[in-house]
Amino acid sequence: YPSALEQELEPFRKEKRIYSRAARPFVFPDHPEWGTTYWDLGLVPILDQAGEIELLLFTLKDVTGQVRAEERSLQYVAQLKALSHRMLTVQEEERRAIARELHDEIGQGLTAVKIHLQAMELACQGCKLSFSTEGLLEALLTTGTILDQVRNLSLNLRPMQIDDLGLAAALHSLVVRDAAT
Repeated sequence: YPSALEQELEPFRKEKRIYSRAARPFVFPDHPEWGTTYWDLGLVPILDQAGEIELLLFTLKDVTGQVRAEERSLQYVAQLKALSHRMLTVQEEERRAIARELHDEIGQGLTAVKIHLQAMELACQGCKLSFSTEGLLEALLTTGTILDQVRNLSLNLRPMQIDDLGLAAALHSLVVRDAAT
């Protein structure tokens, strides 16, 4: 074994103690192309009746495969964490885009329809019409309900307060809104 290992083992031999080391790296001097290998080492002094070392039991176990598998496992875990973070980021971006689309496009369109229906209702009040305004009132109620649903869906997907005021304000707003319903 290499002289560095001999120096490492010598204090244990002198003190008659058991030496154990897991996954010690080693490069074979005659075969550097093999790269670093890893070994579990053990040195057990076998004592005679007088307490002196009669034999030294030296064990080696090649654990290179295990060390390499652990290294790969750590790499996979790091890759999975990065992928999970990326997926959450993409999901959050999608939620933000959908919530903005719901609020800006659909919400504004429904608001415009509701305003037109209200204007029609005002224009029809006091007029003698050949049709009932119940349908108009029903359309106003339905539009208002849909508008509220779109607004709630947009806020549930991603509250706009998160970007402007932070998570605490968004949660407070959510609690207040849900307590009112």
